[in-house]
Amino acid sequence: MHTNGKKPDFILLCETFLTISNDNMFQINGYNFVCRNRTKSRGGVGIYITSNIRYSVRTDLGLNIEGEFESIFIEAKSINHRFIVGEIYRVPGTNTSISIARYDQILEQLESEKCDVYLGTDQNFDYARINTSKPTTELFDTFYSKGYLPTITKPTRITKSTATIIDNIYVKCKKKLDVLSKKPHNIISGVINSHISDHLPVFVFTRKNKIASKPEQPLKFKSRSITDNTIEIIKTNMNDYDWNILSNMSTNEGYSHFIKILTDIIDE
Repeated sequence: MHTNGKKPDFILLCETFLTISNDNMFQINGYNFVCRNRTKSRGGVGIYITSNIRYSVRTDLGLNIEGEFESIFIEAKSINHRFIVGEIYRVPGTNTSISIARYDQILEQLESEKCDVYLGTDQNFDYARINTSKPTTELFDTFYSKGYLPTITKPTRITKSTATIIDNIYVKCKKKLDVLSKKPHNIISGVINSHISDHLPVFVFTRKNKIASKPEQPLKFKSRSITDNTIEIIKTNMNDYDWNILSNMSTNEGYSHFIKILTDIIDE
């Protein structure tokens, strides 16, 4: 997950597919986890917060419409620094005008907070079409007019025939972020080429201090190498396992055992 002692302060997720019966099973050492699940299947949003950061869940900021629009927010505090972190998921195919109005409603609520804000979103508006899609332009204008800077400019979902910029991390800081001048940037953002999901993970780092003159080591990310070949090996190992043992277990016991075996095989 990290090297050289560096790790993200926050990990934002959407489409978690979690339920109240299993959302406590996906803990990461050194992090606290908060989530909001759908009452039905699929969907869901969540945030991992590194354990040394004080935080509180801000349910008053969230806007959630089952099967259409989902969000979760926390207020975090460090020394002399208070800020808001949120994750928003807009379900694809939902009404664009209504979705933009919902984003605007959340941004209006955040106006009164008077602090730095970091918003991750799977918005399903394609910024690659910002010059040809009126709804996409309207969404950009909605964020930009309230001082939010989109930090992702490269495709985040790539198929054989498409490349779309539908995921982003928006940043709004009380102090001006130096992203356009020739001075060292206060924002570092990008897209991670990983097959962990059908969307590529995105990241942003912000720093308030000047960059040291000594060159830093490149930040490295570790992840499992999931390829067509390893998927076939996983399938074979799953097929070879004796699943008759499940017939002697309750539903919950069987589910937990299945997840354990699957995880063990993937780890192997």
